[in-house]
Amino acid sequence: MKRLACAAALIWFAAAPAWAAMDAQEFVIKAGIGSMFEVQSSRVALDRLRQDRMNALNRAEGDFRRRYVAFQELTHEEAVRVFEEYAKAGENPRLTGLAEESLPMLRAHKHEIDGLAR
Repeated sequence: MKRLACAAALIWFAAAPAWAAMDAQEFVIKAGIGSMFEVQSSRVALDRLRQDRMNALNRAEGDFRRRYVAFQELTHEEAVRVFEEYAKAGENPRLTGLAEESLPMLRAHKHEIDGLAR
């Protein structure tokens, strides 16, 4: 996913010199397209990651429990990180409040999953 983000950034910044002579509307459109690509490509990468995890679980056979718990640990770590980041730096006050309120529950779930891993 980092490679994809780096590639998108390089493409976006490589085109920057051509943007010097454009008007504000054109700049906003082109900058928006670059931002949309970054968001959409990240979603594709996450979907692939989730699908890879599901495929690994389907192939796990006798190893299912260990893999299931490991994937749950990763998923809960990611959820806690996302909610913590938005609670600290989110732009929408209602959503930052929701993120803050949700963190104790998410941390408790993560703690339970961590207990299964032991």
